Amino acid sequence: MRHDTSRESISVLEPALTIPAEKVCFIIIKVREFDAKDQVTEPGPASNPSDDKETAVLEEHEDDPVEEELTSPIGALSHDEQVDLVALTWLGRDGTTVADWPEIRREAARAHNARTAS
Repeated sequence: MRHDTSRESISVLEPALTIPAEKVCFIIIKVREFDAKDQVTEPGPASNPSDDKETAVLEEHEDDPVEEELTSPIGALSHDEQVDLVALTWLGRDGTTVADWPEIRREAARAHNARTAS
């Protein structure tokens, strides 16, 4: 069976997003940085960070800016951009596909609240 991969057939499957791809990519990068964090193994290191190969940046310290670098841009998104971002994270769950986008986005809009970035 041959699949039609022309631009016209692909565009039918692409949902119209209000959030720019650049913002989504930035948030993905920040989520990966946040997710890579580990528990603090040495809470009060006396060594120079360059001596221990800067491994402390991979630990969850109280003054770590990664959480703020993630939540601040999400909080600055418009309502529609936040809904699209949440809907994108739900896409693919429970076997959903891009064909289910309208329903996924409606559900994300219904579930939207002030804690989207928290």
